[in-house]
Amino acid sequence: MDTTVLKDKILIVDDQPENIRILVKLLKNRCKLMAAASGAEAIESAMSDTPPSLILLDIMMPDMDGYEVCRRLKADEKTRDIPIIFITAMGEAEDETRGFELGAADYITKPFNPAVVEARVNTQLELLAHRSYLEDQVRVRTIDLAASEARLGSIINAFRGFIYTCEKNDRFRMDFMNQALRDWAGDKTENLNCYDFIFGLDKPCAFCPADKVDQGETIEMEIENPWDKRWYHIVHSPVFANDGSIAKRQAILIDITARKLREMELLEREENLRRENLRLKTSMKDRYRFGEIVGKSQCMQEVYENILKASATDANTIIYGESGTGKELVAKAIHSHSERKHKKMVTVNCGAIPENLLESEFFGYKKGAFTGADKDKAGFLEIADQGTLFLDEIGEINLNVQVKLLRAIEGAGYNPVGSTKPLRPDVRIISATNRDIKELIRKKAIREDFFYRIHIIPIYMPPLRERKEDIPLLAEHFLKTHDPGKHHAITAKIMDVLINYEWPGNVRELENTIHRFITLNRLDLIGVDPAEFDRQDEITTAFSLERQNLPAVLEQVEKKMILDRLIKNKWSRDKTAKDLGVNRKALYRKIKLYGLSE
Repeated sequence: MDTTVLKDKILIVDDQPENIRILVKLLKNRCKLMAAASGAEAIESAMSDTPPSLILLDIMMPDMDGYEVCRRLKADEKTRDIPIIFITAMGEAEDETRGFELGAADYITKPFNPAVVEARVNTQLELLAHRSYLEDQVRVRTIDLAASEARLGSIINAFRGFIYTCEKNDRFRMDFMNQALRDWAGDKTENLNCYDFIFGLDKPCAFCPADKVDQGETIEMEIENPWDKRWYHIVHSPVFANDGSIAKRQAILIDITARKLREMELLEREENLRRENLRLKTSMKDRYRFGEIVGKSQCMQEVYENILKASATDANTIIYGESGTGKELVAKAIHSHSERKHKKMVTVNCGAIPENLLESEFFGYKKGAFTGADKDKAGFLEIADQGTLFLDEIGEINLNVQVKLLRAIEGAGYNPVGSTKPLRPDVRIISATNRDIKELIRKKAIREDFFYRIHIIPIYMPPLRERKEDIPLLAEHFLKTHDPGKHHAITAKIMDVLINYEWPGNVRELENTIHRFITLNRLDLIGVDPAEFDRQDEITTAFSLERQNLPAVLEQVEKKMILDRLIKNKWSRDKTAKDLGVNRKALYRKIKLYGLSE
């Protein structure tokens, strides 16, 4: 065990013995521990000859709350530099804000997450170690400053984070950078402003504490750098001249991205579980359908579960299934149950776009980019910004467009044709295919890295022949959709034929068959002989005459008579009108009214 680690001492302040017991168990191998059950006892321990290196301070205590304890400790010169991590209840943002205003360094929430507690305590102790080390070096070498500069410089340059200083009078120009920062800078090391060089901004940072540091304060903060998108713990502190005045400002940056990502991953996982649970309660009441998708079979229940899981995240999703199985309906269901439901869902049939137009359609173009580009045109990615982009027949996209889509999906953005300004839309990708993607990868028609980006959540839509128990539900659904007047019914014999048919065209073929049955009073199925049905007994009697009034029955008889004469006369309107004894205009009006077509 590293004995230097045990030199650190932590004071745990909480009036609940159980909380103290949990924290002691988590930290006992990391450092020496003390405990206090009240605010007064905590102040006494902090003022002792052996003060703690770090204080974990509960907010809610009976005699003196954590805020008052913090205020007193920060007001006393002897204890003001001891970092304080507040202990607060989950979700009390007001507690956290007030604590930071009083000078707290960080906070942890109850119930305790071991990984978060250890990460935050370790960060504070590491900062204390670095700061203490640097301060000790400065104090030890003050007598002979000139002789110590080389050694102090080597220590600073060996530091794994970034260190820089700015002159007080030239507020933002960096006059010193440690070796790590110089290596990061490359050739540019002179006349650099910190807000531009480190944070990529064209004016001083909104979070810059220069005024407070110039007054002698040391400020600590955690920020996400807008330039490189990494998280840093930054300590801003004054640098004193020999006469005690403030000569410079020093900033120490420690990369804490790994810790932040772990914390955010835990929070995201918790939020995803919460949202998924909510959707399970609100969206699964009618298990025989999900939005526009109809089916109660076990394989469809699995599809519904996967839709809920996919809609609870922003992860890219791919839907596999034969043509006509309803892949687009699945994409719509995911979008309508996701956090993006109030934004656009842009549907793109990749197989219907000519290859030479793919790039301009996806990424847009600027006026004058090519002949005929007389105005700017937004591409699919820009139109779908903040929403969902559904890419049907994803396997039809060529390799060149795959590369550019991959960069856009990974956050690198893209340039519209004829533009040098990159766009970085926030788009959730849902794709679909009826092809074997892995076979396309083997044939080099799909890039493997592109596949792994779109294949985060796979959903498989079963063909209709594998869920025949859903056919009665689907047939009834399509009957209501295309015959809202309930003029038709499906007999047991017809339903038996529908169930035993293989449906190569899947649900789409079933819908078209039902629509034809309603329109033409004829059941047409590939490979099934219409002679198997007695049209008079099976089709005509399919009308539910007993449920209809006289005008409705007459309307059906008229429709059937017109259709029969049209078929007999090979759809000649003139002959049919003469046979029926009506004029041509009246016949055309009836054909349009009943939706009759060849």
